[in-house]
Amino acid sequence: MAWDAIVHGANAILYWGTAYLKEPESESTRTFWRELLAVTKEVRSLERFIVAPDVTPAPSVRVEEHCASNDGTGVRAMLKKSGDQYLLVVVNENPYGVAFTVQGLPPTVKDRSFRLLGSEGQALPVQGRSVRDGIKGFDVRIYVCGE
Repeated sequence: MAWDAIVHGANAILYWGTAYLKEPESESTRTFWRELLAVTKEVRSLERFIVAPDVTPAPSVRVEEHCASNDGTGVRAMLKKSGDQYLLVVVNENPYGVAFTVQGLPPTVKDRSFRLLGSEGQALPVQGRSVRDGIKGFDVRIYVCGE
């Protein structure tokens, strides 16, 4: 949800209610804190991109047809630039996984690749001015180009 809010233009995120967590030593509370801290650490590590202006013109996302009910909406992308590097964030607001293509990337990424954060060696080559990948339901994919 944090990345969905950022892609939609949020400039702050507030996590309300942590004081009301029951059973502070329970496994579910420990899991919640681990996940919350992981997300906030990830967002903080990419702050230089997040505070940068959006790349214009903004790229568009095309969702490929599949068997689930799909109106082609619900997959959003944000492209930011810091120095010579780009950050591409794709969020899926749908409960089902889809294949997608991000189109209209800047000409400066031609012949480069977007590397998926958190994975060793997985990179999407830019073909023309587009990249293609898949995303699970209610998931986020974060890529960096130019490291």
